[in-house]
Amino acid sequence: MSRAKILSLAKYVLACSAGILWLAASSFSQSITVSPASNPPNTTIFVSGSGFSAGADVDIYFDTADLALAVTDDTGSFSQIALHVPASALPGEYTVSAKDRSTGANAQTPFRVDTRWAQFRKRASHNGHNWGENVLSPGTAGGLSLLWKHSTRDVVDSSPAVANGVVYVGSFDRNIYALKASTGALLWKYTTGNEVNCAPAVANGVVYVVSGDDNVYALNAATGALLWNIPPLCLSRRGWPMGWCTWARPTPTFML
Repeated sequence: MSRAKILSLAKYVLACSAGILWLAASSFSQSITVSPASNPPNTTIFVSGSGFSAGADVDIYFDTADLALAVTDDTGSFSQIALHVPASALPGEYTVSAKDRSTGANAQTPFRVDTRWAQFRKRASHNGHNWGENVLSPGTAGGLSLLWKHSTRDVVDSSPAVANGVVYVGSFDRNIYALKASTGALLWKYTTGNEVNCAPAVANGVVYVVSGDDNVYALNAATGALLWNIPPLCLSRRGWPMGWCTWARPTPTFML
């Protein structure tokens, strides 16, 4: 066989191989998931995917940065690949994607970088440390200015909780307020039987708050709908289920 025929045959085989790979990739529907779907900077999230070709090298991207590599199993899937959220990632919306090195098949899913403050002094230990903070510093604090304010019908002693782009805060007017963190717009409010002067706590889509009517309330974080309410076991000042009460100069306006 002549050299020209060998080269021609080799090109044909390569073309067929590329076509087979393309058909194999196109016969699947690629998808990925991220757990959790939102997290602070400088934390670890986990990526899982399916619908890729078997035994494939799949690059995992955080936006445009290639940060991890997955190898699919016999079913074209991979699971729980650790991906580090960059410490420099500012709060906001990002994309996590996966791309097959051989076929180019890819999938993506949204991810939110947040610096939620979901309870009094951030966490159960109440140490108040915000390890993921990458916006405020001694150098930028001097540039802070009023973004918005929202008036209630009585003084605000409650320390706010912030989660998933929403500020939750109580007032002596008996209400717990849910305000859009970026604008201060009222999303909902729920009226309890007495003043709300302790910090709410937010977990798994539920807002927990103690009222002066001797009840603990569980509210749907998205709608404000009542899920349940019961009297707390302990009503001493240092024994609130949601953490210690916090006292500040009374004002009927919450400002951010």
